[in-house]
Amino acid sequence: MTEEEKLIKKRADHQARKRANPERNRAEVSRWVRRYPLKKKARTLRNKMQRLGAPGTGITVEQLTLLFAEANGICAYCEKIVETLTLDHVHPIHHGGHNSIDNVKLCCQPCNSSKGTKILYKEWIPPKERKV
Repeated sequence: MTEEEKLIKKRADHQARKRANPERNRAEVSRWVRRYPLKKKARTLRNKMQRLGAPGTGITVEQLTLLFAEANGICAYCEKIVETLTLDHVHPIHHGGHNSIDNVKLCCQPCNSSKGTKILYKEWIPPKERKV
């Protein structure tokens, strides 16, 4: 049996075990997500960008870890300290932006939702820079 055939058999066996015991599989996935939240975020982002056909090099777990550490819980747009930060593509994928670390900022959910697919400084101004 070749290495490729062994790999195919191993994958088939793994899939069969998952189908045979779905509750155990769900519990294992849940534990993995709790243990590796940034890996989950990177994987979800990669899959979404592949579905959208987004250009770019992608974002690694190491890059995400560094980005979250540097942000220190502070929104890039309004500078509020928040518990949960979200990834925002500065130049939106929808408008031809790339999925790479230099096109991503961490911001709070309200800023990310209000910016949406708008282009930064052209269609949307961050709250900290708006004139009152």
